[in-house]
Amino acid sequence: MGILKKRDANLMYKSIAKAEGVSVAQVKQEMVEAISLAKNNPDPETRGKFKKIFGSRTPTPEEFVLKMYKKL
Repeated sequence: MGILKKRDANLMYKSIAKAEGVSVAQVKQEMVEAISLAKNNPDPETRGKFKKIFGSRTPTPEEFVLKMYKKL
């Protein structure tokens, strides 16, 4: 498995946007919303896992993608 870089994450956004027929900004906004849902999940175990990975801060979509890629 290679190393994913920020540039690769941006290419991923472009690919998703093209496939879905939306803008890159919309893809990123949906990711921000999904990250927020994960961070504020009502399940304490899920919130704990999120906090273990990111602490008390909210990651950017790029940070989230890169960190999750490394976790795989």
